Amino acid sequence: QEDMMMLRNGSVHTMRFPDAVVWPSTEDEVAEIVKIAKKEDWCIIPFGGGTNVSHATWCPSKDDDPRIIISVDMKKMNKILWVNEEDGVAHVEAGITGIDLVAEMTRRGLTVGHEPDSLEFSTLGGWVATKASGMKRNKYGNIEDIVRELRVVGSDGLLWQHHSDISKINGSASAGSAFGRVSTGMDLCSLMIGSEGCLGIITSVVVKIWPLPECKVFDSAVFPSFGVGVAFMKDVAKMRCAKPASVRLVDNEQFRLGQVMKHDSAGLVKKLESKIMKYRGALFFGMTVSSVVGVTLCYEGTRKEVNSQTEDIRLLCKKHGGLLAGPVAGRAGYDLTYAIAY
Repeated sequence: QEDMMMLRNGSVHTMRFPDAVVWPSTEDEVAEIVKIAKKEDWCIIPFGGGTNVSHATWCPSKDDDPRIIISVDMKKMNKILWVNEEDGVAHVEAGITGIDLVAEMTRRGLTVGHEPDSLEFSTLGGWVATKASGMKRNKYGNIEDIVRELRVVGSDGLLWQHHSDISKINGSASAGSAFGRVSTGMDLCSLMIGSEGCLGIITSVVVKIWPLPECKVFDSAVFPSFGVGVAFMKDVAKMRCAKPASVRLVDNEQFRLGQVMKHDSAGLVKKLESKIMKYRGALFFGMTVSSVVGVTLCYEGTRKEVNSQTEDIRLLCKKHGGLLAGPVAGRAGYDLTYAIAY
């Protein structure tokens, strides 16, 4: 929003922009760029999808850093180098966007399970550098739980750990593997996750992969107030590994925005209001459109797992005076999350 406001009010000219932008397509090219930058004393800013909210890709003022600034856009490095289904890992170049990674894995009947709000534009390398969290972290974890190994170009050359060269097995780009955990020494992954591009340029990542779930179900629930919704979420957190893949509480403003953005929004709002008012004098007393909050739910797993989780959630909704609102609202609310990010 801040970037958009600067464009609209004409103050964008006060910002400093990179002196040059380069688009490397190989790890060797990244290494050469860093080598030249070190020799010439240039400042390098790695760039993924540009969706960060921490101003990490903004150029410092000339007073703070008078050096030439080079923006290294990684989006041409977007290949899947190998996939090892038996060990459940894949080696992927850091510039691939989330939406392309999902498409490529889906085509293979697999998933990485990481779906941040910025999935459409953000990149794998950006996820690692910003320590990203995804909407399905209950099931698959955050990015630090998904990354197994990575390769980084630092100021003195290429860095990797555990394997002599995870990009080449026996001299070819055949499928390799990755260590799950090593107890001795410093961990390069832990060093680079959340580094915001300060310690080097991430060129590729070995990530965990899973088979696509047998069953995927959306649902939603409404509660009388935000406080009640929070109490429900606290109980969901106690379910531990039995939690749905995604459970997201939205306040009244976001809830109403989601209703308006649906197809036939006017009709849906009236139907919801009618349903709420129907139960107002009984179990759901006090639930009004002006105070109601929503919870979007996404279940993934085997049919047995999903059935068990939906029953547990139904009982929790009943405990907190909530009302299940169905899969249509659940899917719409889940998809709305992507729009809210922009």
